[in-house]
Amino acid sequence: MADPPQSGKDLYEQGMTLWNGKGVPKDVVKARALLQQSASLRYLDAFSGLAMLEYGEAGNDAAKQQMFLWLGRGTFQGDPRSQAVLALFMMQKGGPVSPMSVALYQVAADTDAKFVPFRDEYAAKLSDVGKLETAAMASQIRAQVALNRKAPTPLRLVADGIVSRGPDGLPQVVESYGTYATFSGGRGESCDHPARLETVVPAAMVRAGLQHNWMSAVYPGSQELHHSTGGSPDASTTQSIYRIKTREGEERDVCIDITKSQVLFRSDFLLDSLQLTALGRCSTLSQDQRPVCVSQSVKAITACADAVKIPEQIADGKNVLAPLNGRMTQCLSSRVELVKYPVKAAAK
Repeated sequence: MADPPQSGKDLYEQGMTLWNGKGVPKDVVKARALLQQSASLRYLDAFSGLAMLEYGEAGNDAAKQQMFLWLGRGTFQGDPRSQAVLALFMMQKGGPVSPMSVALYQVAADTDAKFVPFRDEYAAKLSDVGKLETAAMASQIRAQVALNRKAPTPLRLVADGIVSRGPDGLPQVVESYGTYATFSGGRGESCDHPARLETVVPAAMVRAGLQHNWMSAVYPGSQELHHSTGGSPDASTTQSIYRIKTREGEERDVCIDITKSQVLFRSDFLLDSLQLTALGRCSTLSQDQRPVCVSQSVKAITACADAVKIPEQIADGKNVLAPLNGRMTQCLSSRVELVKYPVKAAAK
């Protein structure tokens, strides 16, 4: 009679025992395999366990990349420990506090109360704009986790992110951070004939990871030189455009239509409103030559968003967005609460 299938918890405990060598000979190879099986069954502790194993065994740059890969996968599967550890590493790498690191602590605190003090401590150090950016990122993470939890198990967590290819040999289903998405439309050789990301992907970090995995498979050995996002000439689509140098040394653009993949949240909309009100109001300070833009205050923008009833998640399409923008503009025109911000998008 066949043995019953093992649970994710059983596989995790066996893997950690083999890695730690508690009562048994240490076996990193078997431990890694068991933890990966556990993660494929969406046992959340396995993701942070794999991150610790990879970095703990080698500690070099390649191991650190594997650590971040597993922390990212755990983050977007809903593991609060992965979210908190990733936040900690982000703060060490990019400075004391960033909106992304605080967003990760916020989402971790949703399911594990021990992260509430960290969330509150770091959130208090953010500016009003930083808090708005944090809210936008947290909304993206929560929405991505909710979608990923609907994916069937076992998860296919492949090294290069390419789960399957189409008849033409191009990547069709791609994985990044435990998220699966479908690509179509060819090699993206021009924005007249772009490749297309067909799956809804709320989190910008995951959306970027999916595109990078796809591009690495379609243009192996290429180097990314520049990236920009913009609308098509008729404003009907959103295009992600990569300038790359191929392994043959040729520079070229690769275009991916990401229209179907994007989700617009209330906080994203408010950030856009913040930047839009600054456009045309930028000047350069003579003292240090840094561009500074005058914008409506976050308080004013938030009040107008409440007044015109901006929803938490905004439906796609110009027919919905244009009226909301119009009502926001009308509301903001009656308020005079101007604040100076170093707005990057307006300083170009």
